[in-house]
Amino acid sequence: MPRQIVLLALLALALTVYAVEPPPPEQAQPGPGPLFPADELHANPLHLSLAVVGATPTPLTGPLVTVGSLVAGEQHQAWNLEGVMTNRYSRTSLGAAMLVVQSAGGHPGTAALGQLGLLHVGHDLDCWALLDTDRFRALPRDWLSQITDQTAIGAGGIEAEIYTRVVTRAYYTSPRAFRQAVRKDVTYAHVQSEPERYRGTVIRVEGRLLRVNRFDPPFECQLAGVSDLYEAWIFNEQLGANPYCVLFTHWPHGLSTDLLGEAKIDRYLRVALEGYFFKKYRYKANDPRGRERDAPLVIGHGLLLLDSAATDTSSSNAPIKWLMGLFGAIFGGLVIGVIALTYWYRRSDGQVRQRILARMPEFELPPPDGVPLASPVAPRRPGSGSSRIPIPKRENLPPRFGNSPFASGFSSFEEKESPPPDEESGGSPRLRG
Repeated sequence: MPRQIVLLALLALALTVYAVEPPPPEQAQPGPGPLFPADELHANPLHLSLAVVGATPTPLTGPLVTVGSLVAGEQHQAWNLEGVMTNRYSRTSLGAAMLVVQSAGGHPGTAALGQLGLLHVGHDLDCWALLDTDRFRALPRDWLSQITDQTAIGAGGIEAEIYTRVVTRAYYTSPRAFRQAVRKDVTYAHVQSEPERYRGTVIRVEGRLLRVNRFDPPFECQLAGVSDLYEAWIFNEQLGANPYCVLFTHWPHGLSTDLLGEAKIDRYLRVALEGYFFKKYRYKANDPRGRERDAPLVIGHGLLLLDSAATDTSSSNAPIKWLMGLFGAIFGGLVIGVIALTYWYRRSDGQVRQRILARMPEFELPPPDGVPLASPVAPRRPGSGSSRIPIPKRENLPPRFGNSPFASGFSSFEEKESPPPDEESGGSPRLRG
């Protein structure tokens, strides 16, 4: 028996030496030292695995050689003999594999219960964390105290770590939860004037979308499951040229991805977002002076598309276009009204004229050789009588003319007047019936 143990030890040593590649010449250390320095051994995992498989069926010594080979491979970093439950990543992988297997087989009624139980067990064993995305979770105060305003988010540092945690928390918080926790009394002026007081508050951003880009999320966010990170600039019409900078992790439904990367979106897209107010973000303005400005940085779950319309101008020109269209419509209506009234009056006038002409008798011309209405008057012979026109005798003069010389004149004139000529003399023209 001792002889067999000695042979087993020699065989394990031989297999271990065979499985280890000689170190490069430049890494060899001169002078005395250990026979096999651990930091200079470069084991080949393929050779060690072949030794383990080949020694397994050996009678009597097979199990011992297999154990020796496994231990030698772990010491020379060919593999790791840690258990599957040693770290969280291996536990998560094992739990995910079990969930997939349970969903593929088993009774449909009991598979769902088994998956639910496995999820709760994995949560208790720290394989994963079960989160209710419809429950709002506020940001801790010790996170918010480490954030500095009027700066950009740099790589590294405590603020960068907090930034990744806030992005991850926004990813696992649904828009419904944000909507329940939003504060409607906090406006742009509040977060600009007192950012320390309102940091971490859920606010609502609403306005026109002018730019949106996609970026790779930080490595810590990717480990937590965040695959996309979008940055958008939203302008509120009431605030003029003061924008919001928002970050979100889910692309909104109904919005085309062709807008990504455009310098300025010409279409009028009205969007909204509820999220954490993170800080006053300092950026370099796109103007000839290149001045630096501050914008509120808000981190949320996703955008909500409110309204969209195709236009080639900015929203500031929209009221002017609306007024110009209104004036054009009024002017066109007036022109059409004048034309319609003119036509209606002319038509009515023509109808009235036709009715009047219809009631008038028709004009008849006289015959060409008709009898004249009166006989011709014979000319007066000279000396046949007075040529004065007779004045009729006035009687019953007013009393004021009784004693006046005019009264006597009238009477004498009447007495001296000659009698009227007879009909045969032809002195006075009369019409004959």
